Amino acid sequence: RNTGNGAHGIELYTHTVLALRSCQTYTRFGAAHTRYDTRQHAVIAEFDEPQIAHASVVVQNTGLVPVSWNTNAEDLAVADSGWSNWMVRDTLLGRTVTAKDRRFPAVAAFQYRFRLAPGDSARIVQVMSSVERTAVGRTIMENARHWKDEIAAYGKTVQHAAAGDAVFRTGDAWTDNSVRYARALLAANKRLNTAYLLKES
Repeated sequence: RNTGNGAHGIELYTHTVLALRSCQTYTRFGAAHTRYDTRQHAVIAEFDEPQIAHASVVVQNTGLVPVSWNTNAEDLAVADSGWSNWMVRDTLLGRTVTAKDRRFPAVAAFQYRFRLAPGDSARIVQVMSSVERTAVGRTIMENARHWKDEIAAYGKTVQHAAAGDAVFRTGDAWTDNSVRYARALLAANKRLNTAYLLKES
């Protein structure tokens, strides 16, 4: 929120490296075919590897709309430290996606520019999904319509599992916190797996 007396021009940049790991060997896969949905403002990365079930990853803007984007991590010199060459460039991102016959290390990079008047605020919301390739279109539409309800229900489920009905207590703070953390993880995985089964059935 702009708490000052004057308007401010704001420029924001975010990026998320789109890489998946297999559950058996924890091998990292980062090269993907990428595309951009201009209507729903979503980067889609499609992976070919059978070890990760040919999954797709979607990063979708449901809040502020970016003025530009890029999906090529090499083009932006993205590093695991979080650095990219956006820090030193003064132009818009290149809006790069892969050609059909090639892949490159994938990233969902977004650039936002807006003017913030006194008392105003802006919200950037990025919804991330990992789905089968055939479910990408349906997932993007559902995210656009129901993202607020989904996030609220997800948070309520995980918080309740962590603290709402836990009866196991040892009196040791470290152990009890570990139990709450484990219960939250189990609830998160259960909700994701249940949602996946419902959508695919």
